[in-house]
Amino acid sequence: MPRSLIQVYALAVCFCTLMCGVIALGFASYDLIRIATPGFTMATTYGAWDSDEQFVLVYPDKKGLPAAELANLREKNRQDALAYERKTGQQGFVWAFIILAIDGAVYAIHWRIARAERNG
Repeated sequence: MPRSLIQVYALAVCFCTLMCGVIALGFASYDLIRIATPGFTMATTYGAWDSDEQFVLVYPDKKGLPAAELANLREKNRQDALAYERKTGQQGFVWAFIILAIDGAVYAIHWRIARAERNG
């Protein structure tokens, strides 16, 4: 039984939404990892937290501060960066969820169209 043009269109849209959904799921998975373990996904350019010496190289205006104050400042900077990474992951997850919701709706509509065309 040959397929109608409308059915081919509906099935093509279903395929495209599935591919888009798979990609969005990949991004959402990565964003969940960013939320759960921000230190793992954070860029490696943040070596400033490894030691006070590294911190002073990145922030030369902090040179000359007492060691305790420098350590506190370095830890606060690290915590701020972790919080930023976590928040960015949350924003990305919401974006992926929106894409998946739209994909689901478009898929459902077009799947019904394809089935209706098949049943004639």
